[in-house]
Amino acid sequence: MKRPAEAEPAASSKRARPDPQTVEALFKPDQRKKAADICRKGTDGTGYIEGKVFEKGSIAGDCWVFLLTAELGFRVQVSLAGNCSKYFAELPIAVGALVRITTRGLALEDLEGPKKALMLAKRFVWSEGVTIHVRNSKTGESLVDTWADSRLPPSPSTQMPHTAEPHNESEPTDSAPPFPMNTTAGQSHDATKKSTNGAISSDSLQPEVSTSTGAVQAVPVPEDAGDPPEDPHNPQSLPSPPPETGEGHTAHKPDSFPTTAPHIPTSSGDHTHGTAPLEELQNPATEGGRTVVRASNEAKAGPSKKTKNPKKLRHDRDRKLKQLRRAGKLGPSPEANVPNAQSREPSADDGEDYYWDAADTLPEDAFLENPEPEVATAERPAKSPSVAPEVKAEVGPDNAGREGAAAAPSGHVQVIASTDDPWESLRMGCVSGLVVYTPLAQLTAAPHMRNIMGVVESTGVIKPTKNGEYTVRLCIYDPTNIGTAGLSVVLFDKSERGLPRPDAGDILMLRTVQIKDFNGPCATGPSYKGWQWAVFHVKTGRMLSAPLDTCAMRYFKAEESEVKFCLRLGDWWREISSNAADFEVSFAHKSRYVRPHKAIADAEHEEYFDCTVEVLHGFRHENGVYTVFVTDYTRNPHVSPTQGEWCPPRLAPYVLRIEMWDSSAEVGPAMQAGEYYSIRNLRTKISSGGYLEGKMQEGEKITKLDEDQLEDQPRLAELLKRKVEWEAEMNASGGVHEFPHQLIGEAEENRHFKCTVEVVHISPKDDFTYLYVTDYTARTDLVPVAAHIAPSALADRVVRIELRDAQVDTARNLEAGDYIAIRNLRLRPSAGGPLLSGRLGGDQRLITKLNAKASGNAELRALLRRKEEWEAAQTRPKREGKRTAARAARHAAAEDASSAVRSRPRKGTPGQHFGSLQEVQASTACPAVFRVRARPVDFFPDDLRDCVVLRCTSCNETRVQLLPKTRRRCTRCDDAMDDETAVRAFFELWLRLADDEGTTLDVSVADERCSVLRDLSPEDVYEDEDAFAMLVARVRPLLGGLLDVRDGEAKRRPVGRDEEGGGAPWVDLTIGSWLPAGEEDTPDARAYVVLKHALCEDE
Repeated sequence: MKRPAEAEPAASSKRARPDPQTVEALFKPDQRKKAADICRKGTDGTGYIEGKVFEKGSIAGDCWVFLLTAELGFRVQVSLAGNCSKYFAELPIAVGALVRITTRGLALEDLEGPKKALMLAKRFVWSEGVTIHVRNSKTGESLVDTWADSRLPPSPSTQMPHTAEPHNESEPTDSAPPFPMNTTAGQSHDATKKSTNGAISSDSLQPEVSTSTGAVQAVPVPEDAGDPPEDPHNPQSLPSPPPETGEGHTAHKPDSFPTTAPHIPTSSGDHTHGTAPLEELQNPATEGGRTVVRASNEAKAGPSKKTKNPKKLRHDRDRKLKQLRRAGKLGPSPEANVPNAQSREPSADDGEDYYWDAADTLPEDAFLENPEPEVATAERPAKSPSVAPEVKAEVGPDNAGREGAAAAPSGHVQVIASTDDPWESLRMGCVSGLVVYTPLAQLTAAPHMRNIMGVVESTGVIKPTKNGEYTVRLCIYDPTNIGTAGLSVVLFDKSERGLPRPDAGDILMLRTVQIKDFNGPCATGPSYKGWQWAVFHVKTGRMLSAPLDTCAMRYFKAEESEVKFCLRLGDWWREISSNAADFEVSFAHKSRYVRPHKAIADAEHEEYFDCTVEVLHGFRHENGVYTVFVTDYTRNPHVSPTQGEWCPPRLAPYVLRIEMWDSSAEVGPAMQAGEYYSIRNLRTKISSGGYLEGKMQEGEKITKLDEDQLEDQPRLAELLKRKVEWEAEMNASGGVHEFPHQLIGEAEENRHFKCTVEVVHISPKDDFTYLYVTDYTARTDLVPVAAHIAPSALADRVVRIELRDAQVDTARNLEAGDYIAIRNLRLRPSAGGPLLSGRLGGDQRLITKLNAKASGNAELRALLRRKEEWEAAQTRPKREGKRTAARAARHAAAEDASSAVRSRPRKGTPGQHFGSLQEVQASTACPAVFRVRARPVDFFPDDLRDCVVLRCTSCNETRVQLLPKTRRRCTRCDDAMDDETAVRAFFELWLRLADDEGTTLDVSVADERCSVLRDLSPEDVYEDEDAFAMLVARVRPLLGGLLDVRDGEAKRRPVGRDEEGGGAPWVDLTIGSWLPAGEEDTPDARAYVVLKHALCEDE
């Protein structure tokens, strides 16, 4: 049942456009200001800002917060509150709408939360009042000026929403506008002009039923009719182009009955109910109907717009209908279901503006600029039937108040009315028979093939690959991934002509391509797969023909449904591109992927990024690969430890190794140390050693930078700043990293350490100098020393150091017998062999001469004590050997007890890797050195007093035979009358080791240079009880509960009672393998000896 007209709210289907002159006066182009400048400097209340709505936001109470995209892509958070809230309904703010706001009443507030990219730090707040102009291409525009004393006077632009002509005072006020504005029945025309503080109303358009009506009804027009009132029962709808549909003029109706539809006046004096002849409307060639309408309009309006040629009108009308039919926008004729619908035939005096005004109410996707693609007849899209009126309806008092809009709209109108997004159907993808195209946002890496379709945003040139193929890289979009970085497409083919050559904006269709995950989904077409392509050229509206010599397997002919989908996809792309043009900025995507620029500290494995670095060193390999070492003075814990002479030790953690292949390998030699470069598209990976390193292939992406031109290189400026800070830190510590102090006998291979030594000999060469030093600790893997440099007793305790660079000058001031402290010394294999020597270089001061009389240097005092002990051992008489050895043993025991070295092995740390005993036995290298973590489970002999044996060193027969302890002379070799004898004492002590895996290995502890028996003489242990006590003190921590010490004896604890003593501890052991003379090199024939040991902490 129809409600009374007075109880219904006013419904305006078309917003009234504000006066262009008023808008121009408020927002002069020369007064536009930058939002970023206002954020930094504030505002004086003059000028305005302009931007496009990035996020509509929501209304909370009397506050509306939304985001604008201003100049240079900056985001501005705008808040309208307070007095502005009463005009929220009049602002057509939506995503993409153009907004201009004057700075009067602007207040700046700080934004809360973390700073976001491109977001200005201040919130722009208007609470007391605002002057805002909003232009929405779909729903009209609106101007709100709360500072004005009254609303702006109406102008013709208010009556004709989409006409920007200035107000003409000579036009009669009672003329019917070509495109009417409706008001609520019973509401006076004066009420529509009531002042509302300067706000001009503008409501959004929605598709309505009256879009495609066929019947026409005439309604009475009172003589005193002024401006047409609004009709809540017949809001303006989305019209179809003439002549099938049209919009009639609506005149003011008496309050006694409401109107239901627009009317078509038949004459200037017609005030009674009448019906337009249906035949005149159905027949476009009938001139009578048009003559009557034209005469009526001329009689009412008097002089109006310049009339247009009727042929031109029909041409424009047919052109628009043709465009709509091509796009499939015209559905089946709904006239049979719309008995009360009305229409109006355009008159000649309406002119071209009538059609363009009506066209503004259509959604933008209804207009296609592309011509119809030239496809086969079977592929040509079927045209929709034209809409023609079929039912004649009368207008009278009984049906005037009824809902003329009760008729069912067409299917197309229903779809648009039910959603705000006219491109929703494009997000569903295209289906062409058995071929289904997947929306780009739904693609995930999978082994099966996919079909895809999208607009080409960018395309690269076709380039050859190193495998003799050709490749091209493209980036495509569709409505599902427009907010992302796009889908990267990489195609390969053995022939250059087999690849597509689309332009930006064309539509690329690909069948049976693979989707891989490479920095996100990526579509690939390998040359050995049967992928196919087709290209739709949007500008010409044609399918792009493949070259005549193109392989037929690659190109396919698009079906009719695919062509239709391409047409709509092209319209969508054109619309979003044009919306971006309204911003006066280039079209760009919100989340367009840009390869990041990273510091070395932020680099991770298996990623691509850009970086700015300084070159430190480089060299070429035999296979043509060039390796360069670079730094940006940021530290990454995953890079490989650099040990080159060119690299200061403290800089090593900041250095990244890059392998350069292909064209970049040719650029590498030109990258000199100390130069700065920008490297784009650098790939990081994990090397075979488990460290992070880079890989580069494209030489054209390596650019040399000039440190004197920093205006366009902010990242180079940051690198230079970090370099200065690093150098300042280096200078504060003397430019040298402080490594731990170690004895030469304890130093590890290829690891830096600090030591205190005595100069033994100096041997200058042409470009370097050999420096021979000792700290009186022995090791078996040092390079041999000539007899004139050091005596044989000292030869295994002297290290040869090769001095380079500034260290050569320092050595000129040294002489034999000086005591020095050396920093950053490193023992390295000499000439690729197993024997070690030292190397020292660089410009830093690494050698410091010490004063032997200074008492504050603990390392120097310890060196002097070791020297005294060694000299005493070499010069003492035989008869005093027992007492001297006993004293030395007791002193060494006390010293070792006070400074026992205990270490926990750190698994996974470079230089701290432990092998298993099984790996030691399986090794083919002999001699060799191994490091294991094991514990003694047994030892031999069971009585430690038997670990010293006597052997004749002269006779071959008894050389391997042991002599009884009661005999100190060999009966075959020694002369009874001579005091000299060939019998010597030797250690014979064996340990059985076991590791975590349960593997056992027998090793010897019989070398005087072994850390267990160091500085102990077997003769002393054999003859002196104090020396034997020292031996027990040395091996007892190693054997733990296996050794039972009581009553001056040390024996093996009985088997089964090991747990009473707690068992043996875990030991960090360095084991050497050797092959006895005359034995074949087999695993069973090898012997093993303990070189160094250190007790591990308890687990």
